[in-house]
Amino acid sequence: MIVPEYLFHVSKNLVRNRLLPARRKQLVIVSDDWGSIRVESRSTQAYLRELGITIDSNRFDKFDSLERKEDLEELFNVLLKHKDSQGRHPVITAFCNVANPDFDKISKSGFTEYAFEPFTETLKRRDGLEDVLRLYKEGISKGIFIPQFHGREHINIRSWIKNLQESELARKAFEVKYFMLGKKYLPSKLKYGNGAAFDLFDSEDLVSQSEVINSGLSLFKNIFDYKASFFAAPSLIYSDKLIETITANEIRGVDVSRIRKQPLGEGKYATSFHYTGQKASIDLSYVVRNAVFEPNMRENSDGVDSCMARIARAFSWGSPAIISNHRAAFVGSLSTSNRVNGIAALDRLLSKILRYWPDVSFCNLTDLDLTK
Repeated sequence: MIVPEYLFHVSKNLVRNRLLPARRKQLVIVSDDWGSIRVESRSTQAYLRELGITIDSNRFDKFDSLERKEDLEELFNVLLKHKDSQGRHPVITAFCNVANPDFDKISKSGFTEYAFEPFTETLKRRDGLEDVLRLYKEGISKGIFIPQFHGREHINIRSWIKNLQESELARKAFEVKYFMLGKKYLPSKLKYGNGAAFDLFDSEDLVSQSEVINSGLSLFKNIFDYKASFFAAPSLIYSDKLIETITANEIRGVDVSRIRKQPLGEGKYATSFHYTGQKASIDLSYVVRNAVFEPNMRENSDGVDSCMARIARAFSWGSPAIISNHRAAFVGSLSTSNRVNGIAALDRLLSKILRYWPDVSFCNLTDLDLTK
């Protein structure tokens, strides 16, 4: 039998760290962008191409759209197919945006005022609310799909309104409910585009951003009937000056990059380094993803082997494996083959994990002990 490279890597690190106490092999799958709109349809894609917006080089613009019943059904079928030695199914911790722009109200204001709607209203207007929300609640009840807070909406409000007032291109994209314009289209100093909801023009933004967090978490509880306990800012960009607001809402964990860019305003960012369990404050801990599963990231790879290698590295150091993922891996509105291939890749990944680590423990993000 040929030993995979990732298992060889584990064996080397286990020898190196033989004095570390044995720990459970906890595995968490974290998936972003649920509830948020991106590209509405294939005709939307065609229109954006006509505008000169280069969407084909961006996998989110190629594949990502608001989830449908079929996406969740097929995803849940794979999650329920697999069990760890304790009888637990794999869990998707689904970072969810609970609101989307209300395009009609924004248009009627002459692009001077922002308005939003709960994502449940977005679903209702598209194809009826019952199926998708029913599946959300089914996933919660079965413990396989647990929403957490990804911000109220996946949009930097001040940046987008500024775009709409100053850019004909932004207004044309608005006609097909598209707002994810990249930096090269923006007449602003924001580095990460319109999607980074908590990036800063200046300190004045912090007041409105605190309100976005407060209202978003209230809406989260109204929709899901429980309070969110983890927060991942869109694009993982946010200011530490929002920590007081975050902790006041009983959030106990915030998802950040290992090498984090914190916005200071005026296009400036501070760099800091983080690890899972590190304290942001007395009541708030950082969570850092240490593996990636994005099956549509590269044309010639389903991402399974590279993810296995990262899981191996995490387990070899006695750390939980926290897998980074996005909804775009599993949805099929824009490309049925994207959903088919992504969910098949997830099936292969879970099968390999159980084969090589039969003592793995499938966990929700809330199962991690961040108190140490």
